[in-house]
Amino acid sequence: MQHLPRYLRAMQLRAERASISPLHLSKDAEKAKPLSPFLPGGAFEKSAPPERREAYRWLLEEFRVSLFAQELGTAQPVSAQRLRALGES
Repeated sequence: MQHLPRYLRAMQLRAERASISPLHLSKDAEKAKPLSPFLPGGAFEKSAPPERREAYRWLLEEFRVSLFAQELGTAQPVSAQRLRALGES
């Protein structure tokens, strides 16, 4: 829960950018492409062992921050490969 303010700030930045210019909407859609396979309810989340689903969920939030609000930084290294590994283990 200590990272919740950063996640909320990342959401706020994403929304602010979208409201500023339609150009940001197309950039946002492009940035979202690597995220789509990992969205909640998807195959990767369902394949994660039950004891790792919470870790997967929080790593997914870090991945969102890394894609949409890089200037806020992440609490741990995150990438699509790390999410895949966590979902497959």
